Amino acid sequence: MKLSELLFEGEYVSSHQPSEIDIGTICHNTRQALCGNLFVCIKGIHYDGHCFGEYIGEQGASAIIVEEGCSFHTAPHVPVFAVKDSRATFATLWHRFCGSPGDQLKIIGITGTNGKTSTAYMIHKMLCEAKVNSAFIGTIGCYMKETPLSIPFTEEQNQRLDTMTTPDPDLLYPLMQKMVEEGATHLVMEVSSHALALKKCHPLTFEVSLFTNLSSEHMDFHSSIEEYAQTKSILFRKSNIGIFNADAQTADIIMAQASCQVLTCSAVHGGDFFASRIQNNGMNGISYILNSNYGRLSISLQIPGTFSVYNSMLASAAALTLGIKPFVVRKTLSDLKGVRGRMEKVDVGQADFAVLIDYAHTEAAMRHLLTTVRSFSTGKERIVALFGCGGDRDATKRAAMGRCAYELADFSIITTDNSRTENPAHIIMDILKGYPSGDNRIVILNRKKAIEYAIATAQPHDIILLIGKGHETYELTDGEKKPFDERKIVAQAIKCKDSTHTNIHSDEN
Repeated sequence: MKLSELLFEGEYVSSHQPSEIDIGTICHNTRQALCGNLFVCIKGIHYDGHCFGEYIGEQGASAIIVEEGCSFHTAPHVPVFAVKDSRATFATLWHRFCGSPGDQLKIIGITGTNGKTSTAYMIHKMLCEAKVNSAFIGTIGCYMKETPLSIPFTEEQNQRLDTMTTPDPDLLYPLMQKMVEEGATHLVMEVSSHALALKKCHPLTFEVSLFTNLSSEHMDFHSSIEEYAQTKSILFRKSNIGIFNADAQTADIIMAQASCQVLTCSAVHGGDFFASRIQNNGMNGISYILNSNYGRLSISLQIPGTFSVYNSMLASAAALTLGIKPFVVRKTLSDLKGVRGRMEKVDVGQADFAVLIDYAHTEAAMRHLLTTVRSFSTGKERIVALFGCGGDRDATKRAAMGRCAYELADFSIITTDNSRTENPAHIIMDILKGYPSGDNRIVILNRKKAIEYAIATAQPHDIILLIGKGHETYELTDGEKKPFDERKIVAQAIKCKDSTHTNIHSDEN
């Protein structure tokens, strides 16, 4: 492919002609700066690609993209093209390299601190129920209709894909290309604040975008809650229609900056979509009436919790706006048993206690979860919260999550959760700062042993919440990714409950 097919006149400054340069692929990692490849220099969080100009030239790159104003040196014979924004250019180049698949799809984007996955999955299921060729990209995987999408990525690429809400451009656009090739007309995707800040979706226009909520998360990446909200607002300057949870913090700020048509959802005030007569049915779910210009729609969900009202209301609003019939919306939500790792009920056989798995990994999400469970408990049950906090991530939320568990759970089992390269003990020390006392808690560093302890010591009617990992089937520890499926661990622990009870130890330190 010629560079002129990817980089257009007016987008660069260079003494070289892109029509004379052949491109094998596009990269920004120096390990991939091989002969024939186009290298894009990006100023990263830890490294700046502009610092490796001479090395890249020696490796035989066909051409190098640099950002205007950045210091850069390479061999004189290597073609260099200066652009205004190398991150945005990297995404645009990959989009064009893959045949501009975004131009052939109606894209529905969902952003927010919590609820992205559940809301996106609901919309995808509604589209599939309506016989629309819908694709899905999000935290729980990539799907074409109901089937996981298969694409021959390398092991390194698959590892990155597994740990990202919104894939990097070199993964995102090949995925979209594959979806178009398989007949997709719509794409539902989660759009993280990181993706917006890092301009992964720069060349895309969204047909409909949704805002779920915003709470103090990713403060290791964003300088303030205001800057976090500003980043979220980018999506609604790239959309035709924006649908907002008007009851959420900072919704007004983001709506004010939207350049698209704005629609609102609320369970408190009037809006374009308004939930009324909300009925909490405990572990059996929740029901309500959805009021809008599309009429009054009776919604019944098997997924418990007030947050399910907001997630389903947003999803319904998006589907109805896209032309999906109301009876399809109602049927899809009624049939939906849940989303993997989101208030997921684990099969415990004949056990006299319950186990739920949830992805909550922020103080706000944890508070929603525990408040929801508390709302349908009778007072006879113990609510047992097993949780940790991720390493190499926002440390400010750790004590807040500890405080939340102290206030709302009857007993806490504090353990690890993807410690990555951090010392797990240091993370747990941060969590313990949220506990005013040492009552009603135990520390078990090994998460597998922590789960086994929870099962072995379970009392009748206990509700055991395994918090943080959700859909994940791996553990990131010491820089390694290891298999870790909480469902399998629970099943084995239940089988061994009687024989292992006396052998479980706390490993507290």
